[in-house]
Amino acid sequence: MRRADLVRDYEITKKAIDFVLALIDQKISELKLKEINGESGKATIRGLKFCRNRIQEIGLDLEFNRITKEIGGITISDIDKLIHKNGKFKLGLELKSREENFYKYIPLNAAQYILLRDLSRMLNIPFYYLIGLPKGIFLKIKLNNSWKFIKHPKGDARGRYALAPVKEAEMLKESELKKWLHEVLWG
Repeated sequence: MRRADLVRDYEITKKAIDFVLALIDQKISELKLKEINGESGKATIRGLKFCRNRIQEIGLDLEFNRITKEIGGITISDIDKLIHKNGKFKLGLELKSREENFYKYIPLNAAQYILLRDLSRMLNIPFYYLIGLPKGIFLKIKLNNSWKFIKHPKGDARGRYALAPVKEAEMLKESELKKWLHEVLWG
């Protein structure tokens, strides 16, 4: 699934988003009618409201991309995490979630890679892709200037990709990720 396709088909995408929001609203109403008491019920409703807000943000993001797509010659991307400590930027993270295994390369959106690479240089901080894999495993790879590009011509995966070499990535369990973050932030 490509964001560009969702933007191109914005009206249909918007209807799908509205449908999901209505389902969440219906479930929240059902839970409130049942007068679920206790922390578990309240936490469920908070979780549903959080999901609702995130889905609305996705809709706003797609709408913004639809509005700006005709400008041309620009790259618009969000940045998942910028970590700031004691008045200084320490590092940036781009979060991804994947179900598949990678054998030689990890394909990453080329336009976003270029934007993050340039931002890393401007802020003088390292940027990492942190890819959540099944079973609580994370793949951490430091962004660098040497990645190759390919163009995939067909299907849902069509587009231009930066290829991050798997041999440069590190697999981490949650405890190892916490340890690494602590070392980066506290030395």
